[in-house]
Amino acid sequence: MASSSRFDPSPAPAAFGYWSALAARYPAGSRWELVRPATAVVVANFLAGKALLRGELQPVELVLLVALEAVLLSAISWIQYFSVPAAARPDAQQPRMSPLERLRALLIGLLWLGIVYGVVFVYLLRQPPEWHTLAPGPLGFFRTSAIRWPLAATAGGALLDAFADRAFWHRRGGTFVSTPGFTGLARWLTLVLGGVPFFVPMALGFGGVLALLQRGERRLRGRDGSAGTERAPSIQLRIALLVLVPVGVAGVFRGLRWLTTAGPDGWMIGYLAAKLLAELALLGLPFLARQEAAAEREVRSRGVTRERTEPRPRREGRRRPQ
Repeated sequence: MASSSRFDPSPAPAAFGYWSALAARYPAGSRWELVRPATAVVVANFLAGKALLRGELQPVELVLLVALEAVLLSAISWIQYFSVPAAARPDAQQPRMSPLERLRALLIGLLWLGIVYGVVFVYLLRQPPEWHTLAPGPLGFFRTSAIRWPLAATAGGALLDAFADRAFWHRRGGTFVSTPGFTGLARWLTLVLGGVPFFVPMALGFGGVLALLQRGERRLRGRDGSAGTERAPSIQLRIALLVLVPVGVAGVFRGLRWLTTAGPDGWMIGYLAAKLLAELALLGLPFLARQEAAAEREVRSRGVTRERTEPRPRREGRRRPQ
């Protein structure tokens, strides 16, 4: 009780947005704040991949693992947000959905999942889920299924993150950021888009190629900090871009071709790779938030400097009639 009375989180949402709170929650100097959830992600996916290589994991179990992780992390996040004042929640300044709108969104989501995964299991994999193995005894299924260990790793990491979130909020105040809710977004992304065959690996692969192009363009247009002049484009860099970009695109298409012809095992490998990449990519959002905040501060400082340096126009006085 004493810790909660030492600070007032009520003015925080008016002063900081969610992105500012996200950048503050995972500061650049504290790498452990991101290493901890990243370790849980790697361990859970390693256990799932190990079970997949041993043949202990079926496609429906992999989808069920992602769905259970998404629900578990969202439930922990929901408990976290209801344990703090309403003014400290990220959605304090946003209009809330009505129960009818939430029900409509839920029905649309369930319809989408039913259509997409129905096409995957029945048409693409030709392996309909055997739901009768789950219906008689769900507890017995979890005692024997290989998804229990990845799910346990995710739950353990989420509990550690929840305690760390609470301690950080008590020290700093402001908008509360839930790490389980933040990492749970990647599971929902995988569940919604991962059902489309190889959509997430293809999107991430081409995203990596585009990121390489943008990085090369920034290097070509880079500025020398000491002289303040543009550097001449490097011939080696141009050659590297001309070679790496086609190789990257060809690698993406070759990997997709192999996954398509590998049957259920190829689909599960692509789905698990999409899950891992989406979860690690989402953990990079705090770095993006810091870059956006730094760019915004730079733009504002340039605007203030320009206003100070530009000469003010002189006011011409009215001439008296002679």
